[in-house]
Amino acid sequence: MRNILFTVLFIGILSLIASPISLASKSLHKANMINLSNNAIICMHQDPDGYLWIGTYDGLNLYNGKDTYVYRFELNNKNSLCSNIIHKISDAEPGFLWISTSLGINKFSLKKRKVTESYPGYMESDLVATDSSGITLAICKENRISCYTPFSDGFRDLPREGIGPQTVRTLFAGTDGYFYLLLTSGILKKLTPDFSNTTFNLLSEERQFHNKPILSAFHENNHIFIVDTDNKLYRQQVDGSGERIPV
Repeated sequence: MRNILFTVLFIGILSLIASPISLASKSLHKANMINLSNNAIICMHQDPDGYLWIGTYDGLNLYNGKDTYVYRFELNNKNSLCSNIIHKISDAEPGFLWISTSLGINKFSLKKRKVTESYPGYMESDLVATDSSGITLAICKENRISCYTPFSDGFRDLPREGIGPQTVRTLFAGTDGYFYLLLTSGILKKLTPDFSNTTFNLLSEERQFHNKPILSAFHENNHIFIVDTDNKLYRQQVDGSGERIPV
């Protein structure tokens, strides 16, 4: 299963260099060897148990190395997905996944194999990140950062001018306890969850991370990979240390 993930990632990087696109676009990969609900794959994710989750235009697929199980929207079933179009699959707090669909975000239990929380209206969110405590940030509305904590009642939208799906290239939780988001302008924002008041807030610091507009970016192993408007691919450590290395 790891070979499948690495192959898709490699194809994705080559496609970025050959023909840069924004993160709002979709890279589709045809699956021939796994019996999926739909061959148009939008996203993939490997859970802590090593199982492969595949998001398609017609359902969420779980592949355990032998069999495939499909999860879809079901009318009048609150434990089903908001939609069958799966935009993003990512880790929530331990034991759960976030499933972002065309009509909302779902929290999915790995143990029960069903949706336990649904948030319609948070549509087509490709930018979702969760830290080790279960705090989750999502970018799916213009001039808003949507925040979730395991002990809160759903997502809360915090106004943030200039933050939205079209201006954010990547969002992730760092190993240092902070969240980071990288803008098309090359500015990297460090976000700190703040519970000093009765309401949840985000403290923000920023710095120029790259000196040219960014087309696409992703985070891996404390590095950010960037494709800029010169169609060049760079790798840089999150804290800015070390040399910016052309890849």
